[in-house]
Amino acid sequence: MRSLLEKCVGLNPNTRKPLDIGLIWEGNYWDDQDVHDCCDVDWETVEILIRKISKALRLPTAPEEKMEKIDNRREKILIFLPRVMQLPLTILAAFRAGYVGVVMDPLLIKPPVFSTIIQSENPKFVVTVDAFWQGQDLIELKKSIEKFSEDTQLLVIRHVAPNDGVPPPKRHFPGRRPSYRTSMDLREGKDWEWSTVMSGITVDEKGLEEEEDGEWKEDEVIMKMVEENGKIHEIRHQSLLDSLSSRLVGLEAKGGGASENIMVMDVPRDLETLTNFLIPWYMGKTMTLYEGPLDYPDSSRLSQIIQKHNVNIILGVEKYSIPNPEYLKFFPVPSLKIVEIPGFSDLEKWFSKDD
Repeated sequence: MRSLLEKCVGLNPNTRKPLDIGLIWEGNYWDDQDVHDCCDVDWETVEILIRKISKALRLPTAPEEKMEKIDNRREKILIFLPRVMQLPLTILAAFRAGYVGVVMDPLLIKPPVFSTIIQSENPKFVVTVDAFWQGQDLIELKKSIEKFSEDTQLLVIRHVAPNDGVPPPKRHFPGRRPSYRTSMDLREGKDWEWSTVMSGITVDEKGLEEEEDGEWKEDEVIMKMVEENGKIHEIRHQSLLDSLSSRLVGLEAKGGGASENIMVMDVPRDLETLTNFLIPWYMGKTMTLYEGPLDYPDSSRLSQIIQKHNVNIILGVEKYSIPNPEYLKFFPVPSLKIVEIPGFSDLEKWFSKDD
């Protein structure tokens, strides 16, 4: 059986050429001068990053004696990330490293639920960001985690806080990175900074499968998705592969096979949203993520992103709302072919397909 890794990110001369784009991330910020916060990652780099992250997740934690293995169950990695590019990479890296990835959306999960999940799942690491923007609202995630789980060990991405020693600008731009209105302080023996850890990790020429920590059984729980109310959905290996295969058939029946770029709207919280999240890579297509809200800086933002990156398909399940949806017509989106967002059934009528 071909593994989830091979089917989602294995390099292939037909579907995943090394230098083709596998991942596009669009950040929160955009202004009238057309300044954007974004990046793209080719397939070869996606594969290398997954291998590096999986090695990082295998690093020992301190103090090691606090980690308890119950029976012979696999250890867990709590993935508490917004829609940043590290989210899909870390989900698959945890799988590759042999850990159960427990995924929670920081926009939905409140502190009491987070605390309960930490206690029940006892993760080796929490992978998170220092902070992230939603419009002009700064959400300081690391500081919030520390308040409710002071012993939790963190692998932290410096996402918003400036690097030490860099002088502040003369003007502050709300919603823009870096922001000098926050900082990232590392706790001795408890916190590891993502960039520092990654810079010290090297990977050889072996492919994704060569260094996997054992094989996953078909009926084994490989991930756990957590809903807003704390309900946990256990995702089994074969169930996910079956769901991805079925989703591929459904999208191809609608003409999605000829598409090149799929935008996913939701952080995974159950099998359906996880399938939507991984289906771009399963199909060998570019995955596009947008970190910010749909109405920032105004209600045309979604169509602006679709136009900019030539998005062909949008997938989501949330009940989205956009004030003044007529603003979506400001940016024609001739590339857009399929919109599947059941909670926003009338969204498509607001898009303009004319150049």
